[in-house]
Amino acid sequence: EIRNEEIKGDEASAELKTAAIPNGARFKFVKEGNDWKLTNQTPDLDAVKQTAQPAANIANTAEKK
Repeated sequence: EIRNEEIKGDEASAELKTAAIPNGARFKFVKEGNDWKLTNQTPDLDAVKQTAQPAANIANTAEKK
């Protein structure tokens, strides 16, 4: 299921719900010619990745205490 589409020029995002993602996640689309193509970019998940701290940093921080 695709819902909550937002189109800005040749880029768009929409929420996809699948069996693997039952709560849905926002995915980015790009327009190529007259067709919309799904990218591998997910703004919802990218935000989580940016705030997550690598395990090595967590271990180093714990060792310093």
